[in-house]
Amino acid sequence: MFGLAREVDASICDVLVPDVVPNFIACNLRASEFSIYVLCNEQSEWAFVSDYDPTNQKLNFVDNEVISSILSNSFSIRVASVEELGSPFVARDKMLESDIKYWKPQTMGEALFNWWD
Repeated sequence: MFGLAREVDASICDVLVPDVVPNFIACNLRASEFSIYVLCNEQSEWAFVSDYDPTNQKLNFVDNEVISSILSNSFSIRVASVEELGSPFVARDKMLESDIKYWKPQTMGEALFNWWD
């Protein structure tokens, strides 16, 4: 994250590491012209949200082409788009069938970035 923050002239203002849930780390990057949270889950899936409250399970996914491009070009990290995260759920490897049956995710975003215990 420090390399990314340096590239976009931002500060790392907060890093939220979960105890048990959620299944992702959230890092707030803040600059004079933007504030965004970068999420990374246990399977190294990446996304952005406009804000993050660990007590609220509703995530407002956003796109940021500049930061996505830097992550891709400098660090070989692919960030999921809002369109992809809002698409209908399709099971992937490493997703537990029991979790899917119990939690019944509707979108890929719900499945990839969740508070499942």
